[in-house]
Amino acid sequence: MSLKSIVKCVTLAGWVAFATGAMADGGPSRSVRDPGPPPFTWTGIYVGLNAGYAWADAQNSLEPLGQYRTAAFGPAFYAGNGSSAQTLKGFTGGGQAGMNYQMGALVLGFEVDANIMRVDASRSVSAFNPAAAAAYRFDTTNKIDALYTIRPRIGYAFGTAMVYLTGGLAIADRTFSQTMTCVTLATCGVNNFDAISVNKYAFGWTIGAGFEYAFNRNWTMKTEYLYADLGTFAANSVNSTAAQFSTGNRNDLTVQTVRAGINYKF
Repeated sequence: MSLKSIVKCVTLAGWVAFATGAMADGGPSRSVRDPGPPPFTWTGIYVGLNAGYAWADAQNSLEPLGQYRTAAFGPAFYAGNGSSAQTLKGFTGGGQAGMNYQMGALVLGFEVDANIMRVDASRSVSAFNPAAAAAYRFDTTNKIDALYTIRPRIGYAFGTAMVYLTGGLAIADRTFSQTMTCVTLATCGVNNFDAISVNKYAFGWTIGAGFEYAFNRNWTMKTEYLYADLGTFAANSVNSTAAQFSTGNRNDLTVQTVRAGINYKF
């Protein structure tokens, strides 16, 4: 046998051995060298936007001060007319940022958000006080312009889906105003107009729950419910003519929101 024939036989035998080994291993070894993308994880920093609906309950109670404690301006008249409960409703929208860390199915996170609100309500009541022989009108307005929250989150992940609970600090930019106007000036004397207007940040707490789903490694969508108790503030109105404190106001406020949001995870 010539040297050329021997080389051909050896080469052929090598190719046969390689093909046989590849078939025995189930084909090319690409699966070993390239295992594919890693499984999804919720760990990471994210930012996003949200929008939804908000409603609030405001309870205002009045107590007459000074000369208004007399029979003509007694507590019963105020409680029946100036004290009020209001339901505020409207749109909310804003943004959020946070981070998550996943350990098995447990996801621990932290989120801050800022939302504008168009949530307000007004109430006007006309009342006649026979003890003073005078007619009055009470005008009350409650409004929330913004709501901010700072909240830890704890969730349970089902792969690319997660349910979570959340709670923490709530801060609202809110306005309360009320006037008591005498519409029969001849019988009102100096007590013809009381007014109070308070714009302040109210601090309270919030708690809620939500569901979040990841479309891919970077984009997620969530739905969320939050309940916030913004506490009570107290302030006094001033009589227009006598220039003295005339009425004590206590105002309680709670807010509920339902919203949907989208996040980009880095």
